[in-house]
Amino acid sequence: MQRIIFDWKRTLYDPDSQKLCEGAVELLKYLSLQKIDLVLVGKGQPNTIQDVIRLGLSQYFSKIFFVGTLKSKDIFSPFITNPPLDTYVVGDRIRSEIILGKELGTTTVWIRLGKFADEVPQTPEEEPSLTFSSLSDFLVHLRNS
Repeated sequence: MQRIIFDWKRTLYDPDSQKLCEGAVELLKYLSLQKIDLVLVGKGQPNTIQDVIRLGLSQYFSKIFFVGTLKSKDIFSPFITNPPLDTYVVGDRIRSEIILGKELGTTTVWIRLGKFADEVPQTPEEEPSLTFSSLSDFLVHLRNS
């Protein structure tokens, strides 16, 4: 694992409560200590980065990128390492981050939690590499790997 591309909304940040998702800080701290390059990609307005700064998370990411349109392979592809499987794409939506990560050949991690937890894979192309019910469960997996 060389790099992890995180989705923002409902993966690390809950826009409804305007708070971080449980386990986000602990996970990012751990990955930073492991010298894993972290990238944040999300859908949002240019001022969305102010939430990242306000919550003290900007220090963990080498790049932060928000787009006003739907996420696409073009947005993710500049951040993919060689080999692509050394890049992890972490998100809460099968039909967004997970399918894009799969199309780019990355390792995909579905955080099956919240609003889109019932959006299950319907084709092999949508099947994530790993599935966890929380960021904390993902952290436990990383520590035991």
